Amino acid sequence: MTHRAFRSTRRSFRRAAVVLLSTTILGTAALCAPGDATAQNADSKRGSFAERVGSALRNQTPNGSRTQNSAASPAKRNRAAAPPTRAVPSPRPLPSQRLAAQAPAKRAASAPTSCLLQSSRQVGSADVVEISLEASGDVVQTTFDGKTERAPMEVVAGFKYEERYERYAPVGPVRSIRQYEQAGMKRKFGASVARPLLDASRKFIVSDFDGKKTTIYSPVGAMKSEQYSLLSELPFNTVLLDRLLPNKTVKLGEDWRVPNDVLAALLGVEAIENNTLRLTLTSIVDDFAEVELYLQGDPDAQGNPTPSTLVCASEGASVAIDLEGRFQFDLKARRLTWFGVRVDERRSESVAAPGLEWSATLQINVAPLPEPQKLTDAVVADLRGPVEPELLRLYYNAQKGFWRFQHSRDWKMTQDGETSAALCYVVGGEAIAQCNIAANGKIDLESKPSIDGYKAEIKKGLGDRFGAFVQDEVYAGPSGDSIYYVVVDGAYEDLPFRWVYYLVTDEAGNQATLMFEIRADMLDNYDDSGREIVETFRIVPRVDPAERAAAEKAAREAAAKAKANAADAPKAPEGRGIDAEKADDAELERAPSPEK
Repeated sequence: MTHRAFRSTRRSFRRAAVVLLSTTILGTAALCAPGDATAQNADSKRGSFAERVGSALRNQTPNGSRTQNSAASPAKRNRAAAPPTRAVPSPRPLPSQRLAAQAPAKRAASAPTSCLLQSSRQVGSADVVEISLEASGDVVQTTFDGKTERAPMEVVAGFKYEERYERYAPVGPVRSIRQYEQAGMKRKFGASVARPLLDASRKFIVSDFDGKKTTIYSPVGAMKSEQYSLLSELPFNTVLLDRLLPNKTVKLGEDWRVPNDVLAALLGVEAIENNTLRLTLTSIVDDFAEVELYLQGDPDAQGNPTPSTLVCASEGASVAIDLEGRFQFDLKARRLTWFGVRVDERRSESVAAPGLEWSATLQINVAPLPEPQKLTDAVVADLRGPVEPELLRLYYNAQKGFWRFQHSRDWKMTQDGETSAALCYVVGGEAIAQCNIAANGKIDLESKPSIDGYKAEIKKGLGDRFGAFVQDEVYAGPSGDSIYYVVVDGAYEDLPFRWVYYLVTDEAGNQATLMFEIRADMLDNYDDSGREIVETFRIVPRVDPAERAAAEKAAREAAAKAKANAADAPKAPEGRGIDAEKADDAELERAPSPEK
């Protein structure tokens, strides 16, 4: 039985990362892509974590840039292969445009030629925000035999929330608290359709920009990984939109730029090589100013035009982004009230994820409130406070698998199957480690092998990759599970690796294997946060579908019979009776909590 368990672990190791469950969007990190069987089987051809690390290192030039499958040289790419683009969103009609017959044929002589573009927002200001997103394109990956495969993806998402600012200044840190009324997505990947949603238990969200990085979390508790991806990886976070304003009086036709750290935070990337984004005041009509966003590179020393495409880096991938958009600024309220943008992205493959080529349109409507409606002083008083470490963790309940656990945000879920899962540990743009999880079924505890027998099978499975055993231990986990812990050093194609195995067996004999692959040259950058996955790991056996269906049928029949009996029974003269009250109490005890 242990041999079967190890074979399952080895299969998981051999096909290490599957389609980044979170597929990237608009140059940001991932928007939870599906873990269906089609996607998993396709991406398994990319090879193991060690094989992908070796390939990535071989494809680097001496200065560290990748030479193959890179989006860092967009001018050399075949743009015809990019997905079809969408039209730039149109802003809401201005008053004169809604009354077209009364609109002046030409600008009046007294029409303004300049205006102050600086927000009147203050601490305590609140808005109602509505966001719509549509995107389509292809996930692109190179198989281990060198072939390129493409899989289509479509996304439609909508969000609505009230947002109150707890910290605000025209520049520097800014912090808001949101109460979501709607946050959901319909995502189609191949033949698979998923609809991730934000549940009511996490409707309060904090968005905190410290001047360089935006952190999103729920002040009421840790979030599920799919909830975090749904919210945090949407580009152009509204808490940063005012950073597009120049905070000065601007003339028609005048342009300006935004700092690199602000643009990187807006796009959700880690670094920008060439900031070519420009903004220009294009019109002032009926107390509304309109500003256009576009990309334009500076001419070189000879005066020749240079590429305008944004060249960025994110999670070990190079990203090429083309965008154009516009926003409206209400000159009376001195607030940005509408924003629309079209983005075309081409992202290279990385150790952590396949590539991506797609287009998206995003529209944001902002309605300033005279005073907060939902986020009153009494409500937000309970939501303020320091960011505790546990609020930044993510908890994960397998959709199809047999486990649940917590993990830090540096671990990116890349596979979610019925019998296996995988997460990649990415820090500073480098994929440092991978966690592979495999369900081994149920064993007879009396025939459970020794730690030495388990080590022998590990050595056999690694083959010529095996170097030496570093450490081993048998101990009881926090929940009482028996855990075999084995550390092995070895190499793949002269690249040093460390493999860490955990064989987890619960009291009923249910068994699972967690195997961590860690780049030995990156051990100093690995904070051992994988141990948190192990310490919070719980095996949750699934009920057989046939048994579940039979139980549900029996429950329905019992409920129908009880209802019929109740209809025939004589009514009590007064009250409901002690027995009925006890029954209600029992139902409350059986009711699942929102966390479950």
